[in-house]
Amino acid sequence: MNILLRWLLGAVAALITFYVARGIRTSTFYASFMLALIIGLVNAFIPYFIGAFSFTRTLATLGVFMLGINAFLLFLIQSLHLGVYFESPSVLILAAMMISVFTWFATLALESKLFK
Repeated sequence: MNILLRWLLGAVAALITFYVARGIRTSTFYASFMLALIIGLVNAFIPYFIGAFSFTRTLATLGVFMLGINAFLLFLIQSLHLGVYFESPSVLILAAMMISVFTWFATLALESKLFK
């Protein structure tokens, strides 16, 4: 159940980022929704992959890794012409940072007693 909540919150974070951040254009709502689901799914499993490969997870390492993964996913989405376009690389990095921060806060909320 925790994975599903992370996936949903990550997808919502990506969808909000696509429509709130300046410099991001989407072709259709369906395309941005599907891409948000994919980004949310990847972000839901990142903490588990990090935990499997290292015993000492630090906040900085996890944050930088998530930022890199999100930036790569957004670059890949734009390169494959899947319906989300960024005006400049700085907008892409800003969007990756926004998604990473939203996902990080969602992870903190899920790991706390808030949803238990």
